[in-house]
Amino acid sequence: REAMDRKYVMITGASSGVGKDATQYLNSLGYGIVLVARNEKKLKQTLDTLEGDNYIISYDLNDLYNIESIFKQCSDNGMKLYGLVHAAGEADLIPIRVANMQDVNRSLNVNANSFLELARIFGKKKYSVDGSRIVVLSSIEAVLCEKGHAIYAGSKNLLETYAKIYAKE
Repeated sequence: REAMDRKYVMITGASSGVGKDATQYLNSLGYGIVLVARNEKKLKQTLDTLEGDNYIISYDLNDLYNIESIFKQCSDNGMKLYGLVHAAGEADLIPIRVANMQDVNRSLNVNANSFLELARIFGKKKYSVDGSRIVVLSSIEAVLCEKGHAIYAGSKNLLETYAKIYAKE
């Protein structure tokens, strides 16, 4: 099918873990996938497991200020998205006593703040169809509060808060 005829879903964190699993599952249902992650080699490996026309975009979600470029690439290829799955995340084990603000900011940006920008841009009519859907993947760590997981748990808890408020808006 041509890009305009196929239903496409963008998946962040598509190169590994749950994001990769979601990529393969949705592709098996017939969706075209826009795979987004920072590791191009892993993206290509995942792409090779998929059927039909799918696209990879190597992008580090820590760069919050150029996220729209991901959507512009889709639009330039004739795609309007039917869904967005935000599965990207970094789960570094960093005890509070050794954490620094770079660790905190990176976790907040990749795990939570990138969702705000992705959702804001995804909601524009030029990038997604009416009735499109967003799925946000969090972690049980957001509620377990285990030692060494303060930064990760906090960022996933923030992600859940963002998603709940976005859904109401």
